Amino acid sequence: MSIAEDWVDPASSENTELQNDFYYKKNELNNERRSLFSIEKVQLQFPVSIRCLAVENNILVMALTSDKLMIVDLERPEEIVDIELPKKALALGLTYKIFLDPSGRYIFVSTTAGDNCLFTPSRQSRVLTKLKGHTVESVVWKIGENNVLELLLASRSGVIIEIVLMLDTAHVKRLEKSMNTVYSFSESEVPLDMLLSSQEDSLKENLVVATNQRILKFTKGNNPSSDQHYFTPFLQGEINELYHISDDESVQCVSHSPYPQTSAEPYTIAIKTNKRIVYHDLMNETMSMIQEYQFIESPRLSVSTVEMNLLLTPFHIVVFDLDTIFFINRINQKEVYQQKVPLSPHEEILGLSCDHVKDTYWLYTTESLHELVVNNELGDVALVFLQKQEYIKALECANTPNVRNSVLDGYADHLMKIGDYEKAATFFAETLKSVEEVALSFIEIGQKDVLRQYLWKKVESYKASMKFQREVLVNWLLESLLGRLNDLDEEERLELFPDAIVEKRQQVLFEFSRLLAQYKDDINKELAYNLANNYGKEEQLLQIATVMKDQSYIMHYWVQRENYDKALETLNEGVDQESLIQHATALLTHRPMETVSIWERQTDMDVHALIPSLLSYNQRARVSVEENAAIRYLKFVTGVLGCEEPSIHNTLFCIYACHSSSNESYLMNYIEQQGEHPLYDMDLGIRLCLQFNCRRSAVKILVLLKLYSQGVELALEEKDYELAASVANIPEDDLALKKSLWQTITKAIFSSTENVKESIKFLEKSNVLPLTELIRLLPEEISLDDLRDNICDELESCREQIGQLGLQIEQATEVAEAVRTKSDDLKNRYVVLNHNEPCWHCHHLLFSEPFVLFPCQHAFHRQCMLKHRLSNVSEKDIAKECQLCGPSYTVRLLDEPFPDTF
Repeated sequence: MSIAEDWVDPASSENTELQNDFYYKKNELNNERRSLFSIEKVQLQFPVSIRCLAVENNILVMALTSDKLMIVDLERPEEIVDIELPKKALALGLTYKIFLDPSGRYIFVSTTAGDNCLFTPSRQSRVLTKLKGHTVESVVWKIGENNVLELLLASRSGVIIEIVLMLDTAHVKRLEKSMNTVYSFSESEVPLDMLLSSQEDSLKENLVVATNQRILKFTKGNNPSSDQHYFTPFLQGEINELYHISDDESVQCVSHSPYPQTSAEPYTIAIKTNKRIVYHDLMNETMSMIQEYQFIESPRLSVSTVEMNLLLTPFHIVVFDLDTIFFINRINQKEVYQQKVPLSPHEEILGLSCDHVKDTYWLYTTESLHELVVNNELGDVALVFLQKQEYIKALECANTPNVRNSVLDGYADHLMKIGDYEKAATFFAETLKSVEEVALSFIEIGQKDVLRQYLWKKVESYKASMKFQREVLVNWLLESLLGRLNDLDEEERLELFPDAIVEKRQQVLFEFSRLLAQYKDDINKELAYNLANNYGKEEQLLQIATVMKDQSYIMHYWVQRENYDKALETLNEGVDQESLIQHATALLTHRPMETVSIWERQTDMDVHALIPSLLSYNQRARVSVEENAAIRYLKFVTGVLGCEEPSIHNTLFCIYACHSSSNESYLMNYIEQQGEHPLYDMDLGIRLCLQFNCRRSAVKILVLLKLYSQGVELALEEKDYELAASVANIPEDDLALKKSLWQTITKAIFSSTENVKESIKFLEKSNVLPLTELIRLLPEEISLDDLRDNICDELESCREQIGQLGLQIEQATEVAEAVRTKSDDLKNRYVVLNHNEPCWHCHHLLFSEPFVLFPCQHAFHRQCMLKHRLSNVSEKDIAKECQLCGPSYTVRLLDEPFPDTF
């Protein structure tokens, strides 16, 4: 309800989804029941107290103590209509009851003084004067053609009245056409409720009337006359007494349930007495006994607190005592829920009301309105029917997947117990019960054919998205059919009932063909082939391959039998990539060169998928690089096909490295071919080189990465000083790095050799480390006597360098003296300017702005010089040269014409 706010009693539980398998988990069933009902208070303000209420088809009408009707359309609760009751109708009494037709368009109001009025859809009212003196307890509506409205009224006067009204909105005053008393009761008997019922298997219609003494059924006559009104034949037909109330009981309230929507729902009328509630299913003629519910736990319910304190849902009885409301299941007669209604100190419950069209239920008090919300009543009742083993009704009421699963599971178990295995298999297939558990139960009783039927039903129930489940069951069915064929072969061998065996074989073969046709996408090819081979069914194996369009089956067949020549023939004819990759290892191992020759003709292969097979072959094969089929194929892919994928080049690098422990030439050539921007992973290459002891190749990669220090250290680990020296000489532009590398080499050589002279001679080739630096790096235990000649040569070189430095110092001294003399001369130079000296550019007074004065006596404003500067002269360089007689400006004048004053 959009106009309701949630109100949940603290003692109640929240509504939760129905869990699996309620048939076995009673505690979960109880949790679901406690959440079946809740009370939600309606957010609606009333100016005065409510007197009575009625609701049909989502139209709710309340009679207020202010003698007004408040009409609320529950689909548009914001639109509230107030109608004044005719003063004539309320002259002597108060509003007693309100009745609505099933559409909610017509409103019938009856008062305690026996006045009655009718409101039409246009909200016009008409007091029905012919009904004066009759306080109405129940109304049955019949809206006919030509604006004719027929009403059957139960009066507290002990009569049933039929009234016919003409719905002429233009003449509302002329509304009543006829009125007849069609049935009268004894003096003490009062009709309290009436309803129409019909049997689905019969054309008979019945009128059921509940009084304060009994329940009567009026059966409509077979041949009513054409001039009779609609309700008259009911009262003139057969009358049956369904139930008689004992003299020591007093009737407090009568109610009936909404019209059933399914065959499992009862159409129930109930009477509440001071001792019990009796009720009867009007749709079930075979149930002659009246059912009853006696109050055991709450004796106070025997006290009638208000007039309308009884309500029926499709399967439950709702009754309240003071401020507590009780919900009783009519199927098992158990109280399933109770809750207190939140009331203010002076607030009292007035009654209950039911919308028989929309199946909504309402509780109204003097100050507020509450909706009794029913949550998944069908699901709960389905489980009750299940416990009573009424499986058909339980299935009809199962309205959620979990509940339906529990019902089907219980029904199937019941069928298994009574031996109806095929039907049980059908129901088991619709449940969530474990396939393995169901299958085991059929296997234990030897029902293999029923098990196969169950598997068929189960796989048909799976959606296409349930790929794994479908695949498991399809392959299970496949195995079952193959096993059944073997059983039939054994029976045929024993010559037991040959004609029956032929018929059974045809049925199994039909199922086998159907399975392949319908579920070929769910068949695991590898498993299917294995099953067919294990059962020795070559014909079925070929049938599987044909249906699956598996052209690689033949190759697989020959490889399994180690006939590799036949397998290569099949490979040469063409197979799919998956099969080719699947058998690549076997073919490379046993026919390497032939396999590679075929691969080289198939240029659209997924080479990445072949990498594991190539590596596996390389690991097993004991052949040279020239005879290695993996290297041949990868060289074809990278060279001829121009593949630049790093993974392919990494694989080729790895295989080269495997064969380079003794001869690195192939790997070195490959690294040189790749150059400075290789396609293989250089970090991986270094690790592989170190793993397979290819140090020179690793150093070469380090040089490509400009990791010279690591390259020198790796070369020195192998005592390959020539290689280390060649690496150290590479960084020509970085002398500091080059010197550091040679220092590392020097330390390594001095620490590992005793021939110092030869070492010095080798190190002097670097032209980076002077002898002094080499001497500094010598270990302390080495004597300098062996280095006498080298030291003398170094000292002579130093003497020559000192002489050259002396000459350079003398020249620098002379230059400094010349600079100092010129500076002294400049101190004595000056220029005298007149106060009216002009700028040589603009001819305005020189002193008016910042200016520049040159030794040549020319003076210029600074701004004028910026305007006349050459394009290649910057702002800071304008004072270096006079703009009239300077060299740069004098040369520019050669291109300018003579002035006019020349």
